[in-house]
Amino acid sequence: MTTETCEREPALLAALRRGRLADDDAAHLAACARCALAVDAERWMAGAVAAFAAPAVPSAGSLLLRAQLRARRDAAERSLRPLRAWRRIVAVGGGAFALFALTRSGGFFAGLWSAAPSSAEAILAAGTLALASLPVWLRLRRDGA
Repeated sequence: MTTETCEREPALLAALRRGRLADDDAAHLAACARCALAVDAERWMAGAVAAFAAPAVPSAGSLLLRAQLRARRDAAERSLRPLRAWRRIVAVGGGAFALFALTRSGGFFAGLWSAAPSSAEAILAAGTLALASLPVWLRLRRDGA
């Protein structure tokens, strides 16, 4: 390990911290390995400190605006929940009624319940099929299909 020192090293580091290295400083850095190493270490430390610096804090106005927009979106979502629930109920009921109507009108599904002794059992079977298909329908609606 060498104990050589350069009298220009403190001045070069101070100039680097101010952000102004003169032309003769650049020439000295090319000639003096100790000063070049000290300047490189100082630049590396400045980069490391900048990398670990705290991120910028958003302004209070932008935080307030984001909170207000989120509150509006949540309120709109809450207000639409009953409508969406009724839409699903009507769709399931309509599907059950359509299935019942198809079985009783001699259509394609008429043979499915031809052995059913009463219309109450046919309604029960149609409702069971509609409820069994509900999870599939809800998943399709949720996925956007």
